[in-house]
Amino acid sequence: MMRPRAVRWAEAPSGPPRIGGGGGRTRRASFAAFVLLCGAAAFAPATWCRADSLWSNQSAGLFSDNKARRAGDILTILIEEQTRASAQASTKAGKSEDSTFGPGIGPILSKIKQFGLSGSTNLNASGQTARSGALTGRITVTVKSVDAAGNLVLEGVREINLNAEKQRIVLRGLVRSADIQPDNTVLSALVADATITFEGKGVIGDKQRPGLITRIFRILF
Repeated sequence: MMRPRAVRWAEAPSGPPRIGGGGGRTRRASFAAFVLLCGAAAFAPATWCRADSLWSNQSAGLFSDNKARRAGDILTILIEEQTRASAQASTKAGKSEDSTFGPGIGPILSKIKQFGLSGSTNLNASGQTARSGALTGRITVTVKSVDAAGNLVLEGVREINLNAEKQRIVLRGLVRSADIQPDNTVLSALVADATITFEGKGVIGDKQRPGLITRIFRILF
């Protein structure tokens, strides 16, 4: 008869687990991968690591605005012109004279009969005139130059053709840089030495002109 074999159970070791050499191998592998990656980046083509600038020489500064400040820049003029003039005058004047003559002393003057002279003049005149006008619009002009005081010399032309009607706006003048708004606009009232011309040509403009016969009568009479 066979005897039963005795089975011995192995007991688990007591105490904290030991960190063996497996963790060290993992760290060494990670370090080797990092070295290889750095080497690949060092010998990679230069185009892989090239970085372009976000700003060019033509770009405005990071803290600058878009106001016109030099020759060649453009500026928008907000035309808001209102003119009104009136004059009134009145004149009133009067004058009266009265003279009386009678006989004098002597053989000749004693024969003159008594007579009198009287006269008066009156002047009464009055006159009144009134004129008003308004012009509203927008025109973008070009800075032609900058004078010695730093003022911008402006000039611009705007033409509109609509249904055989031609409208033309011309503006010239000087503007201080301090008067320009942040949106690169300025009111026409702030334009120094301003010359604003608004004219129209076409069927409507021709009808507003007096005819030839009317002009002849005006010359003759």
